[in-house]
Amino acid sequence: GERTQRSHFTRPLLLRVAAEVEVESADAVLPVVDRPGLVVDWQVRPDGEAPGFTLVAAARSISSADSDTHVWAAGEAASMQAIRKHCFDELDLPRSQTTIRGYWKPARD
Repeated sequence: GERTQRSHFTRPLLLRVAAEVEVESADAVLPVVDRPGLVVDWQVRPDGEAPGFTLVAAARSISSADSDTHVWAAGEAASMQAIRKHCFDELDLPRSQTTIRGYWKPARD
């Protein structure tokens, strides 16, 4: 319940976490507890851009990764394919250091 969730968020981080979260509007940005080792960047997707646009851009801005890096990403299928390709082809990350899932596709007109 709520009590368990709160205690979970007050534990010290043992890892450094950087999260990119895409939302449709600034109204969807939620407050996040300020904690050492945690950086959350809220990305508002520009009007007319495909879901995942800002996440792909954020992933492509990463130019190197080391053996301690683990990429976890989930979202619209095509954007996750682009992130997966960047991780494997550009960052040379082994599959064991990634968890990338395309969960949905936009509805067709």
